[in-house]
Amino acid sequence: MLLPLAGIGVCVKEKSSRPPCFLTVKNLEENEKGVQFDFHFIAKIEGVPSFRFLRELGGQGLFFSIPPDRILDVFNKLGVKPPQEWRMLLEEESPSSWLDWVGKRFQL
Repeated sequence: MLLPLAGIGVCVKEKSSRPPCFLTVKNLEENEKGVQFDFHFIAKIEGVPSFRFLRELGGQGLFFSIPPDRILDVFNKLGVKPPQEWRMLLEEESPSSWLDWVGKRFQL
C-alpha cells in the first residue's frame, strides 16, 4: 500500500452539522493493541455539514473506500475545492490496495 493516503474525517452522529475534514493517513500499523492509524489534519471542508456529505457519498460504516472519480464528483456537486496537497495524494494512491487492506480488517 502506498503511504501517505488521502482521507476524509467525518462526524458520524446523525444530522451532525460539524464539517468533515481533509486528512492524510501517514502510517498504518498492526500490533498487539490492534490497528494504529496515524492521521494528520489538513483542512476543514467548509460549508458542508457531515450528515450532508455522507448522504451524498452514500457510504456507511466506520471505514469505507470511495473511488477517486466518485469523491471528486461529490466535491464538484457540493462546490468543494480540495487542497492541492490532498488532491495529489488522491491521484497517486492505489485504491485496490487500500480496499484490500481495510476490507480484511474492518469491512464485512
